Amino acid sequence: MMTRRSLAKPVGAEGIALHAGTRVAMTLTPAEPGRGIVFRRTDIDCTIPALYGSVVETRLGTVLGGGAQARVGVIEHLMAAIAGSEIDDLEVVLDGPEPPILDGDALSYLSLIEKAGTIEQPMKREIVRVRQPVKAVSGNASAALIPANARTFEFEIEFESA
Repeated sequence: MMTRRSLAKPVGAEGIALHAGTRVAMTLTPAEPGRGIVFRRTDIDCTIPALYGSVVETRLGTVLGGGAQARVGVIEHLMAAIAGSEIDDLEVVLDGPEPPILDGDALSYLSLIEKAGTIEQPMKREIVRVRQPVKAVSGNASAALIPANARTFEFEIEFESA
């Protein structure tokens, strides 16, 4: 049985929020089994779950929302590091609208997660298994899920020549 995972201990970082341009502090903290990934903003006292239904904007990046002011943006690199670390339950505490950009990549967040370590939780992990190909298309962009026996990722980006 595969079990859920969280951080072994809290870990934090400070830096500049990419779009807001302000200094922001972030702490990644362990969460109880079944909590999922949640963002908690201490500057406006709100909690936003990292769920598809919380996505309110994708124009310049993924923005999660839970009300008029309750928004968290620029989460892609952090979420990639969380997913790559197979973390299921985590609270991301922020005192601003975005995580700090750090070095601008997922590796910076992954290094924080590795510093904190991960632990198994006493709850079974639910796994989504792709059983048949699925494709989504929007304009010139597309994404596809294809069944596989192992976790694999393949990306391709084509830019029109100037």
